Amino acid sequence: MGTVSKSFFYPVKPGQVHAIHDDPCLWYTWLDGAQGPGEVTGDGSAGTTCVLRLKAGGLTQAYRIEVEESTIDDSGGRWVGAVSSPSLRIRETRTYTAEGSGTREIWDFHYEPVGFLGLLLRPFLGRIVARSMDRTGHNLQALCR
Repeated sequence: MGTVSKSFFYPVKPGQVHAIHDDPCLWYTWLDGAQGPGEVTGDGSAGTTCVLRLKAGGLTQAYRIEVEESTIDDSGGRWVGAVSSPSLRIRETRTYTAEGSGTREIWDFHYEPVGFLGLLLRPFLGRIVARSMDRTGHNLQALCR
């Protein structure tokens, strides 16, 4: 299993970042490679699922996202989700901490290639994931301004 960790700063309070991040109907607006709105079941809390078509590494696949944990308070919060596609299994954790007048996010992305396509992509996945995380973080920063 591979891991990529990133840190982003958002110029708004944790609750504001979390409100944008926690709305599965908005995920397609800031997730890198999203091809349009997803099929959402739930309100963003634990148990919510969303199926999005994402383009990554030149391929468009359906990604199923399931929220495992979503908490927030004045000092910060945490979001944990499981993501699967035909070529990847992912577990991501986003930890939010109040920092000055904004929010620091630490995003840990654990991925495991599966299937034939995943094995073919294995040597490139770390770079693909890191670039996609950067674009996603910048997209979310733009929405938080």
